[in-house]
Amino acid sequence: MKAQFIDLNLEIEPEVTIETQRSLTFGTVATNTGRHSVGLGDVNMGIFSIRALERQELIISMDKPNSLSHNNPAIGQTIPIELFARYGFSYDNFRDSNILSGPTNNIVMEPDPESGPWNTMYIFIYGAIEISNIPTGIYNTQVVLNVEYL
Repeated sequence: MKAQFIDLNLEIEPEVTIETQRSLTFGTVATNTGRHSVGLGDVNMGIFSIRALERQELIISMDKPNSLSHNNPAIGQTIPIELFARYGFSYDNFRDSNILSGPTNNIVMEPDPESGPWNTMYIFIYGAIEISNIPTGIYNTQVVLNVEYL
């Protein structure tokens, strides 16, 4: 009796991975100084990366807050925030990106011949705050990115 065999190797990867590449920050500002902006391409804009199979259909939604809250819960005053989001397939070429227009966006991952069956999409977050006569301290909030794949 004779036998033959083949070695079989299989690597299992998730279909979608999401990472925060850079947090959105407005830095340190003084009270009563009005509007402060972080524009598209600014070093302080926020960036998410989404890695998925090319031609994978993604449903992307984002929970964008309307204000920043003080770290001290006893202080009820907030800072109004206006946020915008764009997506593209190049970390450096943010100007060639598309607007995430609605609360839910269907996007198909573009093919990338250099990265095999995978590609990476970048979500760029930028916006503005309005600083009035508010108590000093640290104000923050969270932008939550939800990604589903079909």
